[in-house]
Amino acid sequence: MAIARFENVTIQNVANGIDSYGQYTTTLTDWFQSRAKVMDYHSAVGIEKDERVYHDLVKFVLNFTPNTRTMSLNQELYAINYNGQDWR
Repeated sequence: MAIARFENVTIQNVANGIDSYGQYTTTLTDWFQSRAKVMDYHSAVGIEKDERVYHDLVKFVLNFTPNTRTMSLNQELYAINYNGQDWR
């Protein structure tokens, strides 16, 4: 059973590049702040036939805005910062 609550989250832009040494870099910059409905699930792994189903997840639900539409169209270019950790 999930525990749902509303928490502040920061949505960040993700920019991938290459530095002067040829190493790949990832730069995160703040895009906007929002309140998301956050649901934590219990830790468990269920094995159903040939697949593993992981239940140690965090689910974020955001209201629809033009920014969230941009997020859905470019899923590799954003991260959600929640409790000091980046979720991509």
